[in-house]
Amino acid sequence: MGRANRLYVGTRRLGGRYKPCLIGWWHRMLVGQYAATNVNYGVSTFATTGVTDGAGHDLPGAIDWHQLGAGFGGHLWFTHTRPASDTARTVTGIWTPTLPRVGSYEIRAFIPDTGAATTQARYAIADGSGATSPWVRYLDQSQPGDQWVSLGFWHLAPGASVSLSNVTADGNGTVDIAFDAVEFIPVAPGSYVSLGDSYSSGEGVWPGPFDNGTDVAVTSLDQGDWCHRSDEAYARQYAALTATFAHRPVVHLACSGANLYDVSGAVGVTPNPDHAGNAYYDEPYQVNEIPHDARLVTLSVGGNDVGFADIIQTCAQIIPTSTPCQNAFPTETRTISNTFSGLVATYMAVKQAAPQAQVWVLTYPNIFSTDPNAQSCTFIQSTDLAWLIARTHQLDTVIKLAARQAKVHVLDEEHAFAGHEECTTDTWVTGPGIVVFGNDAENSAFHPDYLGYQKEAEDLKNAVPIP
Repeated sequence: MGRANRLYVGTRRLGGRYKPCLIGWWHRMLVGQYAATNVNYGVSTFATTGVTDGAGHDLPGAIDWHQLGAGFGGHLWFTHTRPASDTARTVTGIWTPTLPRVGSYEIRAFIPDTGAATTQARYAIADGSGATSPWVRYLDQSQPGDQWVSLGFWHLAPGASVSLSNVTADGNGTVDIAFDAVEFIPVAPGSYVSLGDSYSSGEGVWPGPFDNGTDVAVTSLDQGDWCHRSDEAYARQYAALTATFAHRPVVHLACSGANLYDVSGAVGVTPNPDHAGNAYYDEPYQVNEIPHDARLVTLSVGGNDVGFADIIQTCAQIIPTSTPCQNAFPTETRTISNTFSGLVATYMAVKQAAPQAQVWVLTYPNIFSTDPNAQSCTFIQSTDLAWLIARTHQLDTVIKLAARQAKVHVLDEEHAFAGHEECTTDTWVTGPGIVVFGNDAENSAFHPDYLGYQKEAEDLKNAVPIP
């Protein structure tokens, strides 16, 4: 698994009472090895609330708090999910590491193959910044177990912790939820970071698979998470083509629905008005999680700021209307022109967050054909398709001008899909199709598919001077 130091915080019963098991820093992770504490890096703890009181007396939650000789190191705790109203039986596990430094870490939770069945394990990440509310990531513990599952990449400081409660939106006292080991992996210098919106996250590969925790629908507790990060996104395909990044994780922060504000939080950038993106899904601004010593950052952003998703949803109609849909967007040309300052501010924020990195901005590929024989499956009128092609060109032009102003690199993908647009016989675009409208696949339509992302990955490999 490499030479990167990793901090494991495990769980075990000691001395007949519920106590933390202290797991230390080791140079190499061996799944199944139950390591001892390495005092060179301090100790780390696992603790619970809702099981015993301060005097060690059992609370109601203790009756349903069990341990098994399974999971990481041959030990785990499990209980059953509960509704938020069942406060007496609410149990929370808290993993608190002693970090060697302030910096970027990947957090992973070990999901065992037993005692873990909930699809809504809600992990709360306190990053040590003193923020009043932790960030939230969901994991589906019912997926194939006995493996580490990423909770994402985070900028952590002393005082950081991860907690997991047995309260879920569908909690009813019958579904297992497991509390196993959590690891905190420092991101090694020279990382590759992917930022941006759905064109970078991997949205177009519906029905996935998407990363565990990034395909979570809205619940009664919060907004879920539909960032839809995928292994088939161009960033991970590109990394696999390189010698430099092939054997290390991509810091994949791109999120479907993200706009300039979600990426940078820059002053003067408009907050995301849509029910999507990092802020809506309770994730930090993407620039805040960039490792300071990153070597390469790529991003695509701007499409959501000019309302392209709303335009597509308006224009793609199974039953055509007599009025061009572009009439509903009379100020679109001005809206696109006005993104220039926000793009510049966002690119500058990325450069500031990663001063040693090459920053590469990708323009948006044109996904519509001018061939009348390759248009009908879009459910968009031909006059509107011509207008959309022109607006894509305009946005790409503004992106290139902003990149020049900010002194970042550009990979111009506007014509990368020529001959492979939507409705062509060899398309690289996820099409709408009648079944799309009104279901979850609607978000993935009109995005690059696997082959489209592959083309972008190959173009990036040819453009970036990193082996």
